[in-house]
Amino acid sequence: MGSSKRATSENLLAVLTLHESGSYGAAANALDRDSATVKYHLMATRQAYDDDVLTYSEGTWQPTAKGEQILELAKSARLLNEALRGFDDTDPPGPVPASEDAA
Repeated sequence: MGSSKRATSENLLAVLTLHESGSYGAAANALDRDSATVKYHLMATRQAYDDDVLTYSEGTWQPTAKGEQILELAKSARLLNEALRGFDDTDPPGPVPASEDAA
């Protein structure tokens, strides 16, 4: 039976960014975080899925078989975050109408 833990979307996005950018520093810059935070997200994802997820080999971060699946989930998480950000940007400013506040 698998682990009952799950990586957060922030963990997944950090792992995906690390894979795409190639280094902790570049991933940290892309995420507006520090390298230690990116390392933390990788370790948390590794613990959650009981798998290395990404391994550093020959100058690049290579996903394991499970890591490939996790990267696909991370891509979906990124798309969802972008869609929600776009949705949030279209909300009209101002107070919530009383009918919505009651719900």
